[in-house]
Amino acid sequence: MLDGEVTLYADGDTVLAHPGDVVVLPRDVPHGFKNRSGQNAEMLAIVNPSGFDRMIAEVGRPAVPGLPTPPLDDAEKERLRQIAPKYGVEVRPDIDFH
Repeated sequence: MLDGEVTLYADGDTVLAHPGDVVVLPRDVPHGFKNRSGQNAEMLAIVNPSGFDRMIAEVGRPAVPGLPTPPLDDAEKERLRQIAPKYGVEVRPDIDFH
């Protein structure tokens, strides 16, 4: 974690990551992250195997420096569900962590 704080989820457990923290989100285990702070956050993600970056480029939208990124709307969520399998990603809408 470089700046701010992000809530990370892995297989039923959550942790709040702060600057300097390193968190591993294992492959083949349901996992994800959300910025719930209302403040900007910056993290470095190392993903193996490669390809996740291409999914983000295809599905995501550019961030506006200094402004929070709004949540995905329903159309964006559906687009993500359609595109994710192409990259070996399973979207799990049944998992909502706090």
